[in-house]
Amino acid sequence: CASLFLGVCWFGSGRYRTEQWNRREVLQTLACGFFLVLNWVFLFKSFEETSVTIAISVYHLAPVLVLLLGSLIYREKLHIVSVTSIVICFLGTALISGINGNTSFSQL
Repeated sequence: CASLFLGVCWFGSGRYRTEQWNRREVLQTLACGFFLVLNWVFLFKSFEETSVTIAISVYHLAPVLVLLLGSLIYREKLHIVSVTSIVICFLGTALISGINGNTSFSQL
């Protein structure tokens, strides 16, 4: 629905006449759309495999993973606030998902 609405706005404004598209941007946009759909498929599949609380908690950890990947790929330095936030997010996810001191990794 959003694509149709935005397409109508794009055509209605006449911007389609002046825009220049290059191949790289189009391929990146299509790849992002594909991964966004895949993201939703995995989210709803996780509802079948585990509780909604755990699935949503792990789902909201994705921006943290993007921050880590971005720092590795673009060689950006992480500041103390970023590192502290990442550690807190991982600890919170571990606590919510039910990992406690009595559980070993072999039992998971």
